[in-house]
Amino acid sequence: MSKAFVEDSAGELEAITIRLAWRQWGAIGGSAASKETWHSIVDPESLILASLFLMDREPRIHDILFSWVQVNAELLSVQHLKNLQKNYPPALRARVSDFARQARTLARHPRWSSLADEGESDARPPRWNAGRAAAPRMRNTANLMLRLRLAMGVGTKADVLTVALGSDRPLTVRQLSDNLSYTAVGVRSAVNDLSRAGFIVSASGKPAAFSAPHAEWSALLGLRERPLWVAWHLWFALVVDYLSWADTVKQKSLGDYAIDVKLRELLARHELFFRYAAHELPPVAFVSEVDDYQGRIQALIDWARRQGQRRKFDRVLGKVRARNAEPVEGDEL
Repeated sequence: MSKAFVEDSAGELEAITIRLAWRQWGAIGGSAASKETWHSIVDPESLILASLFLMDREPRIHDILFSWVQVNAELLSVQHLKNLQKNYPPALRARVSDFARQARTLARHPRWSSLADEGESDARPPRWNAGRAAAPRMRNTANLMLRLRLAMGVGTKADVLTVALGSDRPLTVRQLSDNLSYTAVGVRSAVNDLSRAGFIVSASGKPAAFSAPHAEWSALLGLRERPLWVAWHLWFALVVDYLSWADTVKQKSLGDYAIDVKLRELLARHELFFRYAAHELPPVAFVSEVDDYQGRIQALIDWARRQGQRRKFDRVLGKVRARNAEPVEGDEL
């Protein structure tokens, strides 16, 4: 793959990711105006990590991020953020640590200390324009994770229930763990409690898989549309890694073969995204030959673009799945 394609695709991915992050902030209470309605459930910690990377590229995100945290810090999970950051380039962790220090001040709670103390930085506390955020509208399905945390407390149970409600098929403990970056032990404990309480139900088969009774939960929560969980945490991590790598490619004199080798390693680090988005990606996205890497990156760009028309796409996807009696292994979302 050529250096020119890396630069062009990075620019396209950057623009798309900024637009997606902007829409997600608008959905959960940030003052990010958009004419497009956001449908899928927002994972706030994934959005924060992506925004910390994007701040230099889109300065407006900086104000929205810190204003939102000032208003809604109690709804954030320090552990979830800590787990998710492991999927991002190491260079981002100093910025995460700086953010945690500031969040500790805004939230007035010591729980942020464990994350803030992981890195050292001489950066001054950031300043922002206050008043650019509000409390999320909890009846919006995009805010389901935040809503359940508000009701059940910030923790694994609320997040597991969120993913179960947003999935159209039963998920195993391993699949739930992959979708949340929580340990399998913690997820299994949450699943056992939620199952005993009747909040989720077990499907037949091995390994055991669990789902939430959508009709009952929709009636209880007054949901106007079915919640939709998308692998955004995996997408953001992959794109941030790609954009960071593309920045280094611009500064070096690399041949096409060297670029292909590094890209192969990068894509291998994000195998989970390809697994969980398998039913939405064309076959070229899974071809490992170097000549097809350009097609693989284009498939990722197209995947993100389709999310803006997700409800229409889901209707088509439902028809495709109806014709396929045996789901592909790993097609968990």
